Amino acid sequence: MGKPWNTGLTVKTSKKFAEACRKAGNTKRGKPSGMLGKHLSIETRKRISLTLKKQRNTKKWKRYMSKLHLGRKRPPYVGIKIEMKLKGRKFSAETRKRMSIAKKGRKLSDEHKRRIGDANKGKHLSEETKSRISKTSKGRLLSEEHRKNLSLSCRGRFCGRNHPLFGKHHSVETRKRIGLGNKGKRRTEEMRRRIRIKALQNWKNEEFVRKMAAAFKKVPNRLEMYLDKFLNTILPNEYKYVGDFQFMLGGKCPDFMNVNGQKKLIELYGDYWHKGENSQNRINHFRKYGFETLIIWEKELKDVEQLKNKVLEFHYV
Repeated sequence: MGKPWNTGLTVKTSKKFAEACRKAGNTKRGKPSGMLGKHLSIETRKRISLTLKKQRNTKKWKRYMSKLHLGRKRPPYVGIKIEMKLKGRKFSAETRKRMSIAKKGRKLSDEHKRRIGDANKGKHLSEETKSRISKTSKGRLLSEEHRKNLSLSCRGRFCGRNHPLFGKHHSVETRKRIGLGNKGKRRTEEMRRRIRIKALQNWKNEEFVRKMAAAFKKVPNRLEMYLDKFLNTILPNEYKYVGDFQFMLGGKCPDFMNVNGQKKLIELYGDYWHKGENSQNRINHFRKYGFETLIIWEKELKDVEQLKNKVLEFHYV
């Protein structure tokens, strides 16, 4: 049961108010209202509207209404009426700006977020809307805090069975559209630099390397197997294959490592895959960690005697 209408009023004030209502013809008493069958003129309505507008634009009024509605839940039919009234309405740039400022810093509850998600489920944006979102987002730089919050909110939501595409495959048509959409796109130098830095940081993380190793399931290829056998023939139990991410140095994984106390590594370069690469960069990288590196090219495997002399010279020097 709700509270009586006269809660908080004195007996004298309550009686006066009741008498005034009776004179005006209170409809709650079953009597007709004083305005029954009458209509306000357009001029009167305009004056009332202007008066209310002035009143509603004051900070005092806004604070009062905010406190009044705090914690209230509007009935579903009210939400539907508001939605119907706002449908198709286009707000001016000034109004949108004011709405944006008013919502800034406001944190939505988990329940509110869930309801928004459920309401948008299955909806598809029109091409016009997508174009507008794209233009608005273009060139916008997110702050470090914003990026961190996005990362935390998405963590675990799109992994494994939680991913919307888990167990599904893109159709040929979809793949074609994705390909056409990415065609001609070029990353800026700044973006490439950031991607490179992030990749290097990831490969220094042991947990990341372990996950990647499990995902790749890397095994020695034909040339690596041949070199592994060759090394064990001329130098038994000296070098071990570690190219399956067993051993990492500064985000880079060598192919073979000495296991008897020497800080020596051997790298096998394929003629096709490493064409045009400067092998000295690799040597310099591992030297920073105190390791000496021998680079063996695929074409050198053909001359066994020369290869043997090269490996033994590197090992015993």
